[in-house]
Amino acid sequence: MCFSLYLDPMNKREIIYGINPVCEALRSGKRRCHVVYIAEGKKDSSLKELTTEIKRSGVQLKNRKRHEIDLMTEVKKHQGVAAEVESFPYLSAGELLELAAKNEKGGLILILDGITDPQNLGSIIRTAHLMGVDGVMIPHDKSAEITPSTVKASAGATEYMPVAKITNVVREMNNLKERGYWIGGASGDGGEELYHHDYKEENTVIVLGSEGSGMRRLVREKCDYLISIPMTGKIDSYNASVAAAIIISEISRQRRK
Repeated sequence: MCFSLYLDPMNKREIIYGINPVCEALRSGKRRCHVVYIAEGKKDSSLKELTTEIKRSGVQLKNRKRHEIDLMTEVKKHQGVAAEVESFPYLSAGELLELAAKNEKGGLILILDGITDPQNLGSIIRTAHLMGVDGVMIPHDKSAEITPSTVKASAGATEYMPVAKITNVVREMNNLKERGYWIGGASGDGGEELYHHDYKEENTVIVLGSEGSGMRRLVREKCDYLISIPMTGKIDSYNASVAAAIIISEISRQRRK
C-alpha cells in the first residue's frame, strides 16, 4: 500500500497527523475531515478526547498498521494518529479584516514577512491563537504555508486561526493604514523598546521578518514605528517564534489591563 503526504491535488485533500492536531480539526469544524486513521493496538488515555470527537462528528475511523501510517504521513512522530482532511482554507485579506473589526479592543494582526520554516510558522500561530490575535497574513511567495508539519507544530491552533495569503506585503500595509491600523515592525536593531509603546487603544499590526535577515527594506520603511526587544546576552537575536511570543504577550498584557 502506498501513501503520500499530499493526496491527489484535484481532490484538495491532505494528511495531517498527531493526536492534538486531528482532535482540534474535528472539534473546530474548520475543514472537512473524511477519515481518521489510528495505529492498530494503540491504547492509551491520550486517545480519550480524540475518540470522543470522532464519535461526535461521525467521521469514519480506520485502523492501520503503524508502518502504513509512517508511509501515509512521511514522518515517524505521528503518535499513531492521522486524518485525511480538506486542504487548509485560506481567507482573503478582506475576509480577515472583517473578522478583526469585531474585536472591541482593536484589531490585532500579524504579518509574517518571509517566515520560511514550517515549525516556526506553526509555533507563531499557536502563540497567536492563545494570546488573542485576530489573524495572520503570509505572502504568497517565499513563505512557509499551512502544511501538515505546520499544523503539528501549532498543536492544532491552525484550525482556529484565520490565515490570509497576500500577494504584496507593502500594498497590504497601505490598505491596513487606510483602514486605521498602526503598523509596528519587529526590529533587532533600533526602534522603540517594546515595553514603552502603548497598544491598548489602537488597531495594531505587527510585522515579523524572516528568520535570518529580518524585514525587507521596503517593508521596514512602510512601518509606522519599529519596536525592539531588550536583550542582555551575547548573541544578537531571538528565534522568530520566540520573538513573536514576547511581542504578542506584551500586547495581550496591556489590553487585559
